[in-house]
Amino acid sequence: MIVGDRKKSYLYIPKSVCVMRFIVFFILTAMLVAGCVRKDSEETNTAEDCARRFVESFYNFEYKKAFGLCAQENDSWLRLYVSNLSEEDLESVKTLTSRPEIDDCRIIAQCGDSAVVECLLHNVFVIDGIGSQGHMERDATVSVHLIKEKDEWRVRMAGLPRNEK
Repeated sequence: MIVGDRKKSYLYIPKSVCVMRFIVFFILTAMLVAGCVRKDSEETNTAEDCARRFVESFYNFEYKKAFGLCAQENDSWLRLYVSNLSEEDLESVKTLTSRPEIDDCRIIAQCGDSAVVECLLHNVFVIDGIGSQGHMERDATVSVHLIKEKDEWRVRMAGLPRNEK
């Protein structure tokens, strides 16, 4: 080995290899950060969040949003309910001066890909069923059944949301 020749030294690393290592390190770091950001965004679709959005949509009479939160082919109760709303019901909704407040939504049971979330509401206008007159409820407790479809929580409608208080 010649003393002045850097190409033959075992400690010499060519500049192109250093640049390549930096690029690989940068790409791996970017993938790690992107994976963490993706994980955080998935965690925003929790059972509690889905139940809160559904209850908020349902009791604010935004049924199109509520349909979007239901499991596939599992919204027949909601379709039946909406199709049977009377003109009196719709007029009652238009005259409301207060909107419902959702105090808390928490999981009360969870097993694998299904969960039951209980939501506490205040100042809710309730239409108990087809043909019944709507009325205000100061406090209400509603249980929402959910299932996980393709890594997203969806509402499983076995019936209409009812005050369980």
